[in-house]
Amino acid sequence: MLANLSFKAKLLFLLITAVMGFIIVTFVAMGGLSSQQKANNELRNLSKIQASNDQVRIHMLEIADSIRSISVDNYDDYLASANEQIEKNGSLISTSIERAHSQALKQVLEEDLIKINDYSQALIALINKRYIIGFDSSSGLRGNIDKMGTQISEDINKLSLLKREFTNVRKGEASYLSDPTESNL
Repeated sequence: MLANLSFKAKLLFLLITAVMGFIIVTFVAMGGLSSQQKANNELRNLSKIQASNDQVRIHMLEIADSIRSISVDNYDDYLASANEQIEKNGSLISTSIERAHSQALKQVLEEDLIKINDYSQALIALINKRYIIGFDSSSGLRGNIDKMGTQISEDINKLSLLKREFTNVRKGEASYLSDPTESNL
């Protein structure tokens, strides 16, 4: 069939075939670029979610780490800043949940939000319990016990036999306050 065509017709057929080939390659390339752009946008979205989750974890570690430095003087400020940071963390995770496109990722982030909230509640409860018990030997219940022990020591200082026995009680008190276990009771 091609042998019966003129050279001009063959050349025109080759040109049309080449143009059609370029058009097909262009459409395939545009589809590939579109897919790559979608994947890039999804990766960017997932990177933002990961960065915000990393930021939440860092903030929670900072809150937990700074528990050691709490005193009666800075208790209210610490509690206010911890509650504020916990609210910010919740809003960051909520934003990540809204950004997520996949239902599985949303489910994981919702579970993560629940766990972070539980951890936050436990930290706040720990801070409040430590405030009641006392941050050091001069605050809270520990401080009260120490003051009462000192007062009793002063009151029985006049009675030497009781003083000797009470010295042993004070030693037991000190060991219990440093390590409150059943064996030290």
